Amino acid sequence: MQLIEGWPTPDNVSLPHHVFAVVKQILIEPFGDEDNAIGFWTEAGCLLAICDDLRELSAKPKDATYYRVMQALSVPDVVEDLPDSYELLMAITTDSGAGTYLILTPDARTRATL
Repeated sequence: MQLIEGWPTPDNVSLPHHVFAVVKQILIEPFGDEDNAIGFWTEAGCLLAICDDLRELSAKPKDATYYRVMQALSVPDVVEDLPDSYELLMAITTDSGAGTYLILTPDARTRATL
Protein backbone atom coordinates (compact mmCIF):
# COMPACT_ATOMS: atom_id res chain seq x y z
CA MET A 1 0.00 0.00 0.00
CA GLN A 2 1.28 3.40 -0.94
CA LEU A 3 0.46 6.31 1.41
CA ILE A 4 0.85 9.90 0.26
CA GLU A 5 0.27 12.62 2.82
CA GLY A 6 1.11 15.60 0.61
CA TRP A 7 -0.28 16.70 -2.72
CA PRO A 8 0.06 13.78 -5.13
CA THR A 9 2.24 14.23 -8.21
CA PRO A 10 3.17 11.88 -11.04
CA ASP A 11 6.54 11.42 -9.33
CA ASN A 12 5.16 10.19 -6.00
CA VAL A 13 2.14 8.17 -7.17
CA SER A 14 2.37 4.63 -8.51
CA LEU A 15 -0.47 4.86 -11.02
CA PRO A 16 -0.56 4.81 -14.82
CA HIS A 17 -0.36 8.39 -16.10
CA HIS A 18 -3.82 8.34 -17.69
CA VAL A 19 -5.38 7.11 -14.42
CA PHE A 20 -3.48 9.73 -12.41
CA ALA A 21 -4.71 12.46 -14.79
CA VAL A 22 -8.33 11.58 -13.95
CA VAL A 23 -7.55 11.37 -10.21
CA LYS A 24 -5.95 14.81 -10.34
CA GLN A 25 -9.04 16.28 -12.04
CA ILE A 26 -11.26 14.79 -9.33
CA LEU A 27 -9.02 16.17 -6.55
CA ILE A 28 -8.96 19.66 -8.07
CA GLU A 29 -12.67 19.90 -8.97
CA PRO A 30 -14.06 21.03 -5.57
CA PHE A 31 -11.43 23.77 -5.31
CA GLY A 32 -11.59 25.30 -8.77
CA ASP A 33 -7.87 25.13 -9.51
CA GLU A 34 -4.76 23.23 -8.51
CA ASP A 35 -3.30 26.01 -6.33
CA ASN A 36 -6.41 26.09 -4.12
CA ALA A 37 -6.49 22.29 -3.96
CA ILE A 38 -2.82 22.14 -2.92
CA GLY A 39 -3.44 24.80 -0.28
CA PHE A 40 -6.33 22.86 1.20
CA TRP A 41 -4.44 19.56 1.15
CA THR A 42 -1.50 21.19 2.90
CA GLU A 43 -3.61 22.91 5.53
CA ALA A 44 -6.19 20.20 6.20
CA GLY A 45 -3.99 17.11 6.03
CA CYS A 46 -5.55 14.98 3.31
CA LEU A 47 -4.30 11.46 2.64
CA LEU A 48 -4.14 9.42 -0.56
CA ALA A 49 -3.74 5.66 -0.25
CA ILE A 50 -3.24 3.30 -3.18
CA CYS A 51 -4.02 -0.33 -2.45
CA ASP A 52 -3.17 -3.34 -4.65
CA ASP A 53 -4.48 -5.92 -2.20
CA LEU A 54 -6.95 -5.30 0.60
CA ARG A 55 -5.21 -8.00 2.65
CA GLU A 56 -2.42 -5.43 3.13
CA LEU A 57 -4.70 -3.59 5.55
CA SER A 58 -4.68 -6.43 8.05
CA ALA A 59 -0.88 -6.20 8.26
CA LYS A 60 -0.88 -2.45 8.95
CA PRO A 61 -0.59 -1.13 12.51
CA LYS A 62 -3.98 -0.09 13.88
CA ASP A 63 -3.10 3.59 14.01
CA ALA A 64 -4.93 6.75 12.88
CA THR A 65 -3.92 6.17 9.25
CA TYR A 66 -5.33 2.65 9.33
CA TYR A 67 -8.68 3.90 10.63
CA ARG A 68 -8.82 6.69 8.05
CA VAL A 69 -8.24 4.19 5.22
CA MET A 70 -10.79 1.79 6.70
CA GLN A 71 -13.37 4.60 6.86
CA ALA A 72 -12.84 5.35 3.16
CA LEU A 73 -13.21 1.66 2.38
CA SER A 74 -16.22 0.86 4.55
CA VAL A 75 -18.29 4.09 4.46
CA PRO A 76 -17.09 6.26 1.59
CA ASP A 77 -18.77 9.62 1.01
CA VAL A 78 -17.83 9.48 -2.68
CA VAL A 79 -17.11 6.59 -5.04
CA GLU A 80 -15.69 7.27 -8.50
CA ASP A 81 -14.95 4.78 -11.25
CA LEU A 82 -11.57 5.45 -12.84
CA PRO A 83 -10.12 4.21 -16.13
CA ASP A 84 -9.00 0.60 -16.44
CA SER A 85 -11.22 -0.59 -13.53
CA TYR A 86 -9.45 1.46 -10.87
CA GLU A 87 -11.76 2.84 -8.19
CA LEU A 88 -11.53 5.95 -5.99
CA LEU A 89 -13.27 6.02 -2.62
CA MET A 90 -13.25 9.16 -0.48
CA ALA A 91 -14.29 9.75 3.10
CA ILE A 92 -14.29 13.04 4.95
CA THR A 93 -12.28 12.19 8.03
CA THR A 94 -11.84 15.40 10.01
CA ASP A 95 -13.98 18.31 11.15
CA SER A 96 -11.90 20.62 8.93
CA GLY A 97 -13.07 18.68 5.88
CA ALA A 98 -9.89 16.73 5.20
CA GLY A 99 -10.45 13.60 3.23
CA THR A 100 -8.93 10.21 2.87
CA TYR A 101 -8.81 9.12 -0.74
CA LEU A 102 -8.40 5.41 -1.32
CA ILE A 103 -7.58 4.15 -4.78
CA LEU A 104 -8.15 0.46 -5.35
CA THR A 105 -6.31 -1.12 -8.23
CA PRO A 106 -8.28 -3.45 -10.52
CA ASP A 107 -7.23 -6.54 -8.55
CA ALA A 108 -7.39 -5.14 -4.99
CA ARG A 109 -10.74 -6.69 -4.04
CA THR A 110 -10.15 -9.91 -5.98
CA ARG A 111 -6.86 -10.64 -4.24
CA ALA A 112 -8.47 -10.10 -0.85
CA THR A 113 -11.02 -12.84 -1.51
CA LEU A 114 -8.50 -15.45 -2.65
